Amino acid sequence: MARRSVGAIVVPLRRRPPSGIFRRVRTLGVLLALALSLPRVALAQDAIALTWTAPATCPTRADVVASAIRLRPALASARSDLRAVAVVTPAPRSRWRVRVRTEAGAEVGERVLEARTCAQLGEATAVVLALAFDALPDAPPPRERPALPDSVEQIDDPEAAPFRQPVAPPPPAPRVRTRYDLGLHSTVDPLTFSALALHVGLHGALSRGVLRAELGLAWQLPTTAEGTRAGTGTEVMAATITARGCVMRAREVVSLGLCATFVGGAMWATAFGLQRNDTALRPWASAGGGGVLRVAVARGRVAALLHVDAVAHLTRPRFVVEGTTRDAGAIPALGLLAGLGVEVRLP
Repeated sequence: MARRSVGAIVVPLRRRPPSGIFRRVRTLGVLLALALSLPRVALAQDAIALTWTAPATCPTRADVVASAIRLRPALASARSDLRAVAVVTPAPRSRWRVRVRTEAGAEVGERVLEARTCAQLGEATAVVLALAFDALPDAPPPRERPALPDSVEQIDDPEAAPFRQPVAPPPPAPRVRTRYDLGLHSTVDPLTFSALALHVGLHGALSRGVLRAELGLAWQLPTTAEGTRAGTGTEVMAATITARGCVMRAREVVSLGLCATFVGGAMWATAFGLQRNDTALRPWASAGGGGVLRVAVARGRVAALLHVDAVAHLTRPRFVVEGTTRDAGAIPALGLLAGLGVEVRLP
């Protein structure tokens, strides 16, 4: 009996290559998935109108926006009214500095931050953007308030609210000008001598704000003091320097001021009617105070002055005419100076 052998033929299975239609369907599916994801990416980028200016070694704008979305996922869900401008520049001591200006609706803020690396500034900028997003009226309540990284230093005012409408800087203080005047004046002294004493001279003044400093030179015209015997007496004259300091209430036309006055110089008297008419010279000083009235005309270029001062005589020279029984021209303790002047403002 012949043996029958049963043999098996094993045919390996092979995967049939996909047809052209299948390949097209798969490609369309990939493109559709990408198309569905692109609006989300574009929406995340458009949710923050960020202008990011930084060197090439720093994080990109997309990196900063992505970090902000990680902190506030709601930024990726809808376009917000958040706008920001961030500029990164090198800082001293091998550091980096970013100036971030944000506009969240009507709220505007600005921060200046420094860090050792530009990457740290990117993370800090994302924190600033997240805080600005919280300021929007329709922003969801934040679960936590992010803080700047410890390695980032805020170099502007840390107490300033970062998203408060900036306060307009105060107007610059008006410039205080120094003005110079030069003038002529005459002064009458009705009390010091037995007759009116008339002084004539010139003065210069310096004005700055409410302060006025004046320095004048004057010559006293001869004043006659009669002796006890007819035909005898003395002629008294003086040369003086007057220093006056005033606090003015200045106006465009009329100005008033309170002044302190000091007068110093020399006084001399020459006798007449005697066989020997000698001349005696004595120092002269007086001090006091009063007021001044200044009236400006010609657009302030010319002004008229009125001074009135009560003074105490610190020196009281005695001039005695030889051969008479009393002093000629005795000096009292108090005096009154009334003066008129005119001055021109120098350019």
